[in-house]
Amino acid sequence: MAQALLNNYDIKIVPGSFHVWLLLPEPWRAMEFQALLEEKEVKVLPAETFAIGRFPAPQAIRICLTGPATINLLEAGLSIIKRQLDEGYDSRSMVF
Repeated sequence: MAQALLNNYDIKIVPGSFHVWLLLPEPWRAMEFQALLEEKEVKVLPAETFAIGRFPAPQAIRICLTGPATINLLEAGLSIIKRQLDEGYDSRSMVF
């Protein structure tokens, strides 16, 4: 489902995994994207959360596929993510 809905974007899927990584297009930053999605009640984690050491984290988010209680909620969340990406970046809408 994630691959079908986000097929125009750079997603990394490991077969059998419970999550996918979405590499954000420029000029998105993961923390900004996460905050916008949270306002829409979609929770994701920025790659920075998983960074170790002093190496820079990619501008990416981790999407948990098993978090939502139903497949319909998962589809709704993925659709919100896709819609946000399709709308593009607007610095006037940033929450920071």
